[in-house]
Amino acid sequence: MSVGFIGAGQLAHALVKGFTAAGVIATHRITASSPDTDLPTVIGLRKMGAFFTTSNKETVSKSDVLFLAVKPHIIPFVLDEIGPDIEDRHLIVSCAAGVTISSIEKKLLQYRSAPKVIRCMTNTPVVVREGATVYATGTHAEVEDGKLLEQLMASVGYCTEVEEDLIDAVTGLSGSGPAYAFTAVDALADGGVKMGLPRRLAVRLGAQALLGAAKMLLESEQHPGQLKDNVASPGGATIHALHVMESGGFRSLLINAVEASCIRTRELQYLADQEKISPAAIKKTTLDKVLQQPGVTAAGITIKRRPLLHVINIILPVFFFLVLDVTSYFIDTDGADKLSFKVTLLLAISVLLLILNDTLPSTTYELPLIGIYCSAIFSLIGISILETILVNFLRAKGAKILSASAAVTGQDDGVSGPPVDQDRDQKEFQIAMWWIKVARITDMMFLILYLLTIVVFLSVLGKVWYIH
Repeated sequence: MSVGFIGAGQLAHALVKGFTAAGVIATHRITASSPDTDLPTVIGLRKMGAFFTTSNKETVSKSDVLFLAVKPHIIPFVLDEIGPDIEDRHLIVSCAAGVTISSIEKKLLQYRSAPKVIRCMTNTPVVVREGATVYATGTHAEVEDGKLLEQLMASVGYCTEVEEDLIDAVTGLSGSGPAYAFTAVDALADGGVKMGLPRRLAVRLGAQALLGAAKMLLESEQHPGQLKDNVASPGGATIHALHVMESGGFRSLLINAVEASCIRTRELQYLADQEKISPAAIKKTTLDKVLQQPGVTAAGITIKRRPLLHVINIILPVFFFLVLDVTSYFIDTDGADKLSFKVTLLLAISVLLLILNDTLPSTTYELPLIGIYCSAIFSLIGISILETILVNFLRAKGAKILSASAAVTGQDDGVSGPPVDQDRDQKEFQIAMWWIKVARITDMMFLILYLLTIVVFLSVLGKVWYIH
């Protein structure tokens, strides 16, 4: 038997580590695929000896049991890609939250008459062989298929079969449960630190308290409430602490958390059924990699991809800003006219950017980009204003000295008056030219500041574009 994982994230890494630790399958019989080759989990899979590839089709060809370990809204696109390669020997196990067996079977029935599908929900503690897994078998899956999956998952924790309509609730409880537990330990540790404990010791004691309590509950037949009462002695410290927790709505918070996770699971199923990817539910980088997979098209995806417009949005400000400052050295314009021209041009570019980004209402990742555009533009407007004030001041200073010198010279050319002091006149002329030279150097420094602002702008833009 060989096992494959489409998706090489945290879940795939945890399951592979758990399977190999349990000894149920050798790592050289495990294959995983992902478009991301530099993920920490991918590095971990390779270190464990699993075979990694960027081709989902290769994973299918090398596997008997195929785990779909990708985000729910990616499932339809993955099935469209690998559907033609599914054979009778393949057992498809979906770990995607909210994705129903019927939706997977509907896709695969286009390629196989009886695809064997099992839906399961597990959690990350499988990495230490303490996972909690439930599964439901599909229309064409045999009893032996369910037993095979149960054998695999029981090696990394608790596993049992349930009706499919219960799996969404399981997702909210045990699927998301480790996150609740980690948050609780973190909060308990904070309390310990507040009261004077070292952080490391506080975390260890909090985690050990949860571990011990869980083992006591699982190994006894008592109700959790009874075990709680056994700890809380009359008038003691524990009952006072429990009172504070009840006053803060501790029970209600946990109930609401399970409910919220369950509801979100059903929303993800709706997105998968629609075969449309919500802009709020997927990052652009992931979407690009999905679209690069063979057989996957952009039809039905709600995001409007207009890379040309975004290239224009980057080039336009750079082009106009450079042309503006370079031509300012060849066209002698009045300072006020120059400032007016700059401000008008920059505001026009700002409006143009907003018009070109017609995807703004429907794509959330555009918002930070537009914010960066506007920040850069207004920064350059501020630089323009400061440049005009300083350069005009320096030039006016020099011009004033030249005017005064010219007036004195004109007076000396008259009929009366003392002889001209040539040395003083030459010195004043040199001072005036010095002020004008400083003005030119200042103008050049502002050009450099413009360029640096644009470089920073493009760097931040590229980083945000990559993240989103």
